[in-house]
Amino acid sequence: MPEVQYLKGLVYFKKNTMDKAYLYFKNAEKYNYSDNELYVYIANSAYYIGKIDEAETYYLKALEEYSPRTGIFYNLGNLYLKKKDYQLSAIYFLAFINEGGGNSDDLLKLENYLLYNNGFEVVKLINIIHN
Repeated sequence: MPEVQYLKGLVYFKKNTMDKAYLYFKNAEKYNYSDNELYVYIANSAYYIGKIDEAETYYLKALEEYSPRTGIFYNLGNLYLKKKDYQLSAIYFLAFINEGGGNSDDLLKLENYLLYNNGFEVVKLINIIHN
């Protein structure tokens, strides 16, 4: 039963029908389905249907359970941008870059975005952490 819920979630996720994907993934979790990507899928589908706080919870759970973490760092960086928590966004984008998920161009894009949206304090933080 939980495997069917998970597989249906995957089908709807691939069809970009995130509301249904989310429901099936949550059902799989409720039935104790064990898969190291389940939390990532719940987080991604929750994010796309606007359940930002729930997406955050599941991304953080996924960090504890799932490897590699590079994509999760990237997704958390975007999530915190959406929540306008620029310091956490910068920290997770830097974790993404430091884990090999990006390059110096990505860091420059991040700095420019944060400068445009939040000012100089976060850029100072990025430079301190990155150097």
